[in-house]
Amino acid sequence: MKLRRLGPTTLLATLSLAAVAAADPSISITVGGQPAGSQVNIQSLNDLQVLVTTPDGATASTSIDLQGGTQGQVPIDQRAAPVSLSAPIAASISSGASNFAITRDTCTGTALGSASGQNSNCIIEVTPKANTFGPLGGSLRLSVGEFQKEVPLSGNAHDFDPAKLTIAAASGNPSLMSVAGPGRPAYSAPIILRVTNASREKPSDPVGIVLGGNNTASFEVTSDACTGKALAPLASCDVNVRALASQPVASFSATITAAANNKPAITLSGSASGWKPASLIFVDTNGNGVDVQGPGSPAYGAPRALTVQNSGDLISGAISTALLSTTNYDLYGQNTCSGTQLDIAQTCVVTVRGKATANGSLSSTLRVTQSGVSTDMPITGTATGFNPAKLILASGSSSGIDIANGVSPGGCRDFGFRNDGDIATGTLATSISSGATNFSTTGCTNTCSNALAGGQNCSVGVRLVASANGNYSGNLRVAASPGGQIDVPLAGTASGFCVPNNQRTGESACSASCGGGSKTVYWSNGCGSTWTTQESCNTQSCTPPPSISWNYDRWGGQCRHIAVNVSQGFSGSQYFSGSCGLAGQSSGWSVGASFDITYCDDGSRRGCTQTYDVSACNAGGCTNSRIDIDWGY
Repeated sequence: MKLRRLGPTTLLATLSLAAVAAADPSISITVGGQPAGSQVNIQSLNDLQVLVTTPDGATASTSIDLQGGTQGQVPIDQRAAPVSLSAPIAASISSGASNFAITRDTCTGTALGSASGQNSNCIIEVTPKANTFGPLGGSLRLSVGEFQKEVPLSGNAHDFDPAKLTIAAASGNPSLMSVAGPGRPAYSAPIILRVTNASREKPSDPVGIVLGGNNTASFEVTSDACTGKALAPLASCDVNVRALASQPVASFSATITAAANNKPAITLSGSASGWKPASLIFVDTNGNGVDVQGPGSPAYGAPRALTVQNSGDLISGAISTALLSTTNYDLYGQNTCSGTQLDIAQTCVVTVRGKATANGSLSSTLRVTQSGVSTDMPITGTATGFNPAKLILASGSSSGIDIANGVSPGGCRDFGFRNDGDIATGTLATSISSGATNFSTTGCTNTCSNALAGGQNCSVGVRLVASANGNYSGNLRVAASPGGQIDVPLAGTASGFCVPNNQRTGESACSASCGGGSKTVYWSNGCGSTWTTQESCNTQSCTPPPSISWNYDRWGGQCRHIAVNVSQGFSGSQYFSGSCGLAGQSSGWSVGASFDITYCDDGSRRGCTQTYDVSACNAGGCTNSRIDIDWGY
């Protein structure tokens, strides 16, 4: 407070206050209920009122200088104010010392002089203090001698308990929000979330309710009494929330945030169950009687439309359709199921028709599948009106399958065959049943290796194989069961071949002059083919055979002397024959030996002839020699 002498009848009082709060440094000051800085006319010290406020953004230790009037002069008490103070000023907090303190005082102990003189003013600073919110009250006592004036001090401390929101479940369990299907969607029981301003002092900012997290689509707010509302201290508001799902979900979660002030949040979690999975059924439960009437190759029956329905609680996956066997049935015409997803109880149509090439029973299975789960419908029927399979020769001449230029094999002759019935044949087998040495299908067209449908054709090519001129015959056989067997006689002539005439055209020199050698003999058949053989030659021994010479005394009386000489003999023997009574074989002799034979006649051999044979052999061969002895003495 500044006190200044204005004149003989005026005392100017100016109060300077610095705001400091014990619990909150951002405290500002207002005087007389008006904002700081405003000009306030103080009629007396009783008019001085101090209010303490703490608006957001205020600066601590804000100084407020109060000046009276537009020129800062405030008449306090013209009648009582002396020209000068006769006693020094004393200032004290007379009450409310727990809320106010004098923090600066240049007045106490000072006797103010006149307004124009020195020491005409002084300053007293009063600082408010608090440790909780609420009203502040007290009194500043100013004394000058016996004169005393009580200046009421009052104010308000706030922002010690700022707005603080909480959110919690008032009913239900936010972590167990179970959805029980079926439904599109189905819902959980609702829970009530309560948002409360826990402050006893400050109202909240306007509240916003925000649903966030990964699974916001799994929850919905059904009622909201909080959004846009600023909650008074300790006031509450409620939000109703429920979970929703259209299919089983193992778990889902999200958060609810009260988007104001401290922005509290609560986690919501739950699960969904109770839906039957999508399941396909055939509304038309009879797939029998899907028949075929022949003839045809193939013949087709009337289409049969079959209806499929989703009997589950969930949308199906994309549907695939298939016949497990397409031998007797195929998918035909309308098929609204393939690639389609069926909603609950929705239907689609698959169309099948029979096909056949022979009389008999027909069967297959229609399978519809979604999400890996299949449903089957047996399809059955009967095929009638087909003629049996029958093979016939359709084209081709049996004769003239020739070779004219001596080049084998000859050209191919094609034979055509046809199934003259409606029913397919069995697998065809083709063969040369006779004459397979001279007739062949190798290298020729052969389309008769599979079954023939009714009215279908195939062909087999045959050609002559020969190595010599002449006439040839055979048989081509084509057979199937059913279908029968066709035998086609084959005939052809081969000409232009060279007739072979094997001739010896030369030979090489012998490899040895004696003792056995070999030589090459050259041959030709006169038709372009040549060859060689090996023959032995000069097989005689390189050692000459023995020679035999005779020397005998032809007329020696009654005795005959024979000398035999053998050159180079290895072994020898002698034989006797004739009419002189000597016969048989004498003992042999050694190599190079000679022998003498002496025979005497006792008179009984006269007139007879005796033959002597001598044989001698060595490596060069054998030599035989004979001499006749006439006993004609």
